[in-house]
Amino acid sequence: SYLDLDAILLCHRFGAWELRADGWRVRCIDNYYANKVNDYTVLPGRVYHDTLDHLLAVFKRISDEIPDALQSLHLVKTDFKAAFKTLGGVETQRWLQWIAIRDPTVGTTKAARTYTQTFGSMGAGTCWWRVAHTLVQILRREFHIPALLYVDDIFMLVPAEVSQQVLASTSWILESLLGWRMDAGKSRASAIEDNLGATIQLFRQNATFAVSEAKRQMWVNDCVPSYMMIGSFPNSLREWQVVCSGRLAIFL
Repeated sequence: SYLDLDAILLCHRFGAWELRADGWRVRCIDNYYANKVNDYTVLPGRVYHDTLDHLLAVFKRISDEIPDALQSLHLVKTDFKAAFKTLGGVETQRWLQWIAIRDPTVGTTKAARTYTQTFGSMGAGTCWWRVAHTLVQILRREFHIPALLYVDDIFMLVPAEVSQQVLASTSWILESLLGWRMDAGKSRASAIEDNLGATIQLFRQNATFAVSEAKRQMWVNDCVPSYMMIGSFPNSLREWQVVCSGRLAIFL
């Protein structure tokens, strides 16, 4: 069918292999950098997320104020389902929501319109960050749930005897009351959990954080070949920290 290219701005989509804990998958990226849309995105301020440091701060606060609760703590995690794709675009910017995909089987390029925010757009990340933080503030201020946010994951550190109730209540508030879908398959509560690239273990008055086995293997697969190609490895602990700390989202 006919498409008026003077009325829209195409963005080409490509696939990138992404290694996850459960194996490889293809992540679709819309290249809003190449067509200059990202150049016109204005950030409202510094984008930040809660990290393992914040989780440790919550643990210390519990230790100081209600030490008896440390006998049995659970880390509760729940995950927004299709986070970016729950957000649409304003009508005046619909002309930017067109993607071009090359079909290698027939050698032609096809165009399609998108109706949600997508990976590759700075505006998508900024919009989701503002929405997600608003939802977390509602949990904290209106329902007194000690929620932490990392992109599209919510974490809570609570006594074990109420962990399942907290998980169920948080999911109900976000889904039934506020209208966001949560991923039940990624929602859980336990004393030992792999989150943000670390294995977190909670017991009595101690919390331990160690790089998870899956992350360690991913780092080896990712970093070692690169250093072998340039013929050198980091020479100091600090150099290794620079390589690894960004992947953990904490300072080692």
